Amino acid sequence: MQRRGAYMSNANYYGDNVTIEWINNVKYMSTSPHPNHGIVYSELFYNFYNYLKGKSCRLFPDKTDLYLTNPDEPINIADLKKPIVPDLFIVCDNKFELLGNNIVCIPDFVCEIVSPSSIKKIFTLLKMM
Repeated sequence: MQRRGAYMSNANYYGDNVTIEWINNVKYMSTSPHPNHGIVYSELFYNFYNYLKGKSCRLFPDKTDLYLTNPDEPINIADLKKPIVPDLFIVCDNKFELLGNNIVCIPDFVCEIVSPSSIKKIFTLLKMM
């Protein structure tokens, strides 16, 4: 019996499981998170989703490219090549622009789930923003 994926290179294996985001003009790539991340994420998403029902806010899931630009001002196309990809974010009062498959806005709330192995990196990056 052949092992699944035995002949796949790492480049091909991670193709669909890589998140690419730009922070302070530096490109960061990360592979799929630990399953515990998914458990925490689903609990948060479920609770936020239920809380926001009937309110004028939208909850956006992970793997949504977010461009931190005010949609009411002229959009700099060069900035649109550098998205961030938070675990989830909330935008209220329809203060966002949908540009292709991307969200352009200044969100009202951003959530990034951290683990003991990622907390130092994430807080260092957040201080730079």
